[in-house]
Amino acid sequence: MSLTDDDQLLRTYCPIVYLQSGETSMPSSVQWMLENTDLYDSSDNRVLSPVGSVENLMAEAGATKDWYLALRDEGDRNGQGPDAPFYGTVRPITVNGQIVGYDLLYWFFYPFNGNIFDRDKAIAILSGVVAAGSVAAYLFPPYGYVALAPAIAALSFVSSITGIEMHESDWEHVAVRITASGGILGVYYAAHDGGVWCFQEAPFGSNLSNCYQLEGRRPFVYSAVQSHASYPRQGTVDRLGGFANDYSDTGYRWDVLDSATSRNPMGRLVNMGHDIQNPPQGAEWIQWPGMWGKKGNGAYQFLEWFGQDLGEYADGKPGPAQRNTWYNGDSDGPTSWSNTPVPIPLLAPCNGTFAMAQFQSFLVAVYEQPSNQVSCAIFNGSSWTQPAVPGLSLLGDNSALCLTEYAGALHTFIRVSADLKWAILVIGDDGHTKGWAFQPFNGGLQNPPADGDLACVAYDQNLVLVFSRKNAAGVPGLVHYAYDGQTWTDLTDLYPVFKQWSIDGPITLARYAGVLYMAYGSGGAVRLASFTQGTGWLDLTNNSPPRTYATDISLSTFGGYLFLVYGVAGGGVRWSRCAANLEWLQDADGSDFAVNGASIAGQFGVAPFAAGSYLSLVFPANTPTQGALCQIDILGG
Repeated sequence: MSLTDDDQLLRTYCPIVYLQSGETSMPSSVQWMLENTDLYDSSDNRVLSPVGSVENLMAEAGATKDWYLALRDEGDRNGQGPDAPFYGTVRPITVNGQIVGYDLLYWFFYPFNGNIFDRDKAIAILSGVVAAGSVAAYLFPPYGYVALAPAIAALSFVSSITGIEMHESDWEHVAVRITASGGILGVYYAAHDGGVWCFQEAPFGSNLSNCYQLEGRRPFVYSAVQSHASYPRQGTVDRLGGFANDYSDTGYRWDVLDSATSRNPMGRLVNMGHDIQNPPQGAEWIQWPGMWGKKGNGAYQFLEWFGQDLGEYADGKPGPAQRNTWYNGDSDGPTSWSNTPVPIPLLAPCNGTFAMAQFQSFLVAVYEQPSNQVSCAIFNGSSWTQPAVPGLSLLGDNSALCLTEYAGALHTFIRVSADLKWAILVIGDDGHTKGWAFQPFNGGLQNPPADGDLACVAYDQNLVLVFSRKNAAGVPGLVHYAYDGQTWTDLTDLYPVFKQWSIDGPITLARYAGVLYMAYGSGGAVRLASFTQGTGWLDLTNNSPPRTYATDISLSTFGGYLFLVYGVAGGGVRWSRCAANLEWLQDADGSDFAVNGASIAGQFGVAPFAAGSYLSLVFPANTPTQGALCQIDILGG
């Protein structure tokens, strides 16, 4: 794939949109809209009837943003249907003049944003408020009338209208952010006045709410009925206290590449370009500064619903190039941790060995209790539980743990003394554990010897395991295994430089933007490396700030970034993050950031929690109870 060919980029990552089965306000093309609208100036004088074409519209290109289009017939609110196009643009992301990635923005146009307000429910509740308010006004004048008046006004307004905040013209979009080498960093789903970035991939049909799902490299998008807000999965999204919920399902598959041919590889995907001064032929309409729908009737200050002033009709919306997103992209992810550690109640303390991973819609922590018994703790987004985990041997003093999700299962690797074991922790959909299922290493690698830390991660359709093992001279080095779902293979000898790196501390792995990253401890320093099939292992330590650690090191991906978290002397924790250009974010004094409130007694875990849209740090605390588990989060955008 050529990353200089905008058409090919837009085709490769083009979304597949599902319109809701009850949708009546369908999408359309710009040309369809112009054939069915009149043009009005800022004084509401009709200038063109109908507009008819892009050429006619641009003959009025000097108009101000106060000019607007208006549908000629209410029947045209139904739109054109799922044969309409997408409109795409490629926005380069640069750092110091160098392209480090791209935002691929896909715009969808709907002639009408219909009603999603539950009018009957609102009338029933407001009627009850008015009845109760009448009694209050009678019993407690004049104060009762103060509460009664707005309730009567709201009931009168809601009873007289057909809907809330409806408007002609609805420009919606989705952004796919990729690295300069083509790896997906995240997908942004715009919804109403905001949206959400999803930074992790989940299998199609997964119930994870903060993950994108792909067909090849094409994300699925679920368009909510009438509002056309975009979501990463189908279902119901609560809005305005349940009075304006968004509903989506797989009613109509809207795939603009289903008509692509060798002569027309773009199908119904239109590249608008990104230079508003020099748009491609036929896309000159991106310069139109006016509204794509008629004026609304304003908001009613006395009808404030869950903090939002509402009216029956809102103004038509501006086009894509008249929005901040066109120039600056969508908002980035988070940058700061919550300040107060939250104790995790009713869990046995940790005696040292600790590992954590996200699995399905849970965070799973596995660690050693003071009795040397292994304990498992599971977080469902609101509370932690500690189920019994039968069938796992005691760890003892010389032990190590790591775990990761691979092929729909939670794989755990356990080292006791020099004996390395592999097990699957079976967890049901309800979050209850069903025990350990030990697996045999095959391919001649039965229980391979290990004597240091270990780390695992799913990468490039394989389960990757890296651990420390001493060579014949007694010097600890790194070992690289890969499991393809059937057979384990020792890949260490394929990468001689890998065997030369000295290790005497923790190991951590993370997959980020198509690359496998590793951090490990050597002589008290944090060292960094990367791996791809094409380049093998590369030492990145000299390209990053020098760092020293004291307790543990963890890599994780979140918010479109690669996060590095490590323990320092005195029990403190520091962190930094980088984008695909590997420029690490640091404080003004050139140091990494401190996690306020963290006082760590040993190993810790860092993992994103998809259902909650945040990155969690879980650790055994120094105080007030030695080894008691605590949690600190970095909030998502």
